[in-house]
Amino acid sequence: MLKTLPTEIGGLGLLRVLKLQGNRIDTLPGEVGKLKKLELLDLSFNRLQHLPSELLLASRLKVLIANGNKLVSLPEPPREDPDAKADRMAKLAA
Repeated sequence: MLKTLPTEIGGLGLLRVLKLQGNRIDTLPGEVGKLKKLELLDLSFNRLQHLPSELLLASRLKVLIANGNKLVSLPEPPREDPDAKADRMAKLAA
């Protein structure tokens, strides 16, 4: 049974399915966000309380299974700095 997932997981850029159900994982490394082709992630029945916000970077993720954990929150997209947003909008308008 796995207790941790190595950060090197982020180097598996072609990975499409990752099934980690039924382990003892309590922390998911942010490097999962580097899995740009990941479509299915099964984290069911682990010991997770939080999912890293980097998970939102896995843009092709269609199925996330996380039942049987102790999740107290889900990741939220990072909030954009209002000044950066204004600069970006000004560049678009120019």
